Amino acid sequence: MFKTIYNKVKNSNYLIFFIFIIALSLRFLISIKGGQFFIVDELRYYSGHHLLSFISDFNFKEYIVYLLSGTAHTMFAMFASFCELVRYFILICFVDSGINAYELNNSTIGIEFSACVISTFSALNICLMYPIVKGIGGTKLQGIIACILLLFSNTNFYFSRHLIPYDISITLSLFSLLFLIKSNGNIKLIFSSGFLSGLSTLTYFGYWPLAVAIWLYSVISSFKTNVLKIKYGIICGLGGLTPIIIFQILGYTVDINFISGLLNFIVATGNNQMGDQGVSITAIFEYLWLSERLYLIFLLLFFFLTLIKFNFHKSFKLNHISIGVFFTIIITCILILSTEISDTFVLYGRTIKQIIPFLCLACSFSIYEIFRRLIHKKNYKLIFTSGFLLLTVSISNQLDVIRLTYPNEFKNKVRKQFPDFDETSSFIGKNVQKLENYTKNKEYIVVNAQYLVPPLNEVKELPIGKVIYQKEHPYNSFEPYQFLHYNKFERSLINSNKTSMILIKH
Repeated sequence: MFKTIYNKVKNSNYLIFFIFIIALSLRFLISIKGGQFFIVDELRYYSGHHLLSFISDFNFKEYIVYLLSGTAHTMFAMFASFCELVRYFILICFVDSGINAYELNNSTIGIEFSACVISTFSALNICLMYPIVKGIGGTKLQGIIACILLLFSNTNFYFSRHLIPYDISITLSLFSLLFLIKSNGNIKLIFSSGFLSGLSTLTYFGYWPLAVAIWLYSVISSFKTNVLKIKYGIICGLGGLTPIIIFQILGYTVDINFISGLLNFIVATGNNQMGDQGVSITAIFEYLWLSERLYLIFLLLFFFLTLIKFNFHKSFKLNHISIGVFFTIIITCILILSTEISDTFVLYGRTIKQIIPFLCLACSFSIYEIFRRLIHKKNYKLIFTSGFLLLTVSISNQLDVIRLTYPNEFKNKVRKQFPDFDETSSFIGKNVQKLENYTKNKEYIVVNAQYLVPPLNEVKELPIGKVIYQKEHPYNSFEPYQFLHYNKFERSLINSNKTSMILIKH
C-alpha cells in the first residue's frame, strides 16, 4: 500500500493543490476567528484604506503623496489597499451597497476578509517550495516533502491571521528566487528576479538579509568552469534598485524625495530597536523553540543530515541538496553579524521567520533520502509512526494558535453586558498610558484588554474588586508573541505577572 501511494505521489501534482487548500482553510479559520489589530504594527494596514479612499475620489496626486510619504514598508500600503478593495467589494455586495470607500472603517463587518486575503500569501509560500525544489534539480517527492514541512511550521502559521507584510514579502522573495533558478543566463529573468527582490524589501524592510542572499545566489549561479560572470550580479542588483528609482522619479512629480525619506526611515529604524541588543543565536533558538517546540528538534536534526551532503566546498553549483542549506546559513550569518558585530539590528520573531522556508528546503532532501530507502526496505511501520508523531506535534502547535483569545474578543464580550467601563493596564511604562481610556468613577474596570507596548517598566497593583471575567492574555498564553517587540526583562515581567485580561467590579 505504501509503495503504491509513494508511486502515485511521485507522479501527481494534485497533492500540491490539496496542500494549498488545507493551508488556506486553516488560515481562513484563524483569520475569521479574529486577532486582527492585536499587534501594534498592524496599524500600518490603515494606509491601504486611505489609499483606496484617494482612488475612489480620483485624487491621484494625493494618492502618490500619501504612498511615497510612507517610507516604512511602502509596498505594503499598496497590497493593503488591494485587501481593502476586496473588503469593500464584499460590503457593497452583501452588507451596504451605498457605503463609500472612506467609510470602510465605520463598518464593523469585513476586516476578517482582508485578513483572509493576506493569509493567502502564507499558503502560497508553502506551494512555492515545490517549483523551487523541482527547478533546482530535485524530485517531485522532495518538493512535496518541502511543502509539507512548511505546512507543519507554526511560525509560518500564526502570523497569517494578522494584517502585516511579512508573508507578502516572503512570497515576492520566493518568486524572485524561482525566477533566478529558471533564468539559465536569461538577462530578463535575472533582472526580474532582482526587481521582485527589491519589491520584497520595500514591502517589509526587515527581510533585506533575504534580498542579499538572493543577490549572492545570482553571483554564485553564474560560475561556469570556475569563471565568474559578474554581470549576472550587476543585472540582478540593478533590478533590485529599479523599484526605488521608479518611486524616486514618481516622487519628483509631487515634490517628494523618496530616497531621502527611505534613508531617514532606515536610520530611524536603527535607533528604534526595542528587543535585546547584541543577541542573535540565543534569540533565534529561544523564539523558534517557543513557536515550534518538538518540531524544531525534528527540523534541526534533518538540517544537519543534509549539511553532511553539502558539497559547496567542492563545487560552486547550488542544487536541490545545497540550496536550503546555503540560504539558511547566509541569512543566519547576516543576522548574527548585524546583531553581534555591528550591533545595528535586533532580532524579533518576524525577522527570524525568514529563515523557516529555507530550513524546510534544507530538511526536505535528507527526509526524502531516508523515506526512499525505507520504502525500498518496506519499513512501513517506521514511516507511519514518524509521520504520525510529526503530524501530532504540528497539530498541537497549531491548536494553541486556534484557541487564542485576543483583547478585542474579550472587550466585545464585556461590552455586550457592560457598555460603560474604565480601561487600565497591569503595567507601568513610557507608552502604556497612551493606550488607556481614562474615564473615571466607573463601576467596571477592564484590565489589559488593549495593546501592551514596550517599554514595560514594572507591574502596578490591580484595582480592588470582584473579578467577573478573566482570560489569559495572548502575550502570556502564546509566548512567541512576546518576541514582537519586547526585550528579555519585559518578557520576564509579562510571564511573572501571569498577564491576564480581567473584568473587575469595584
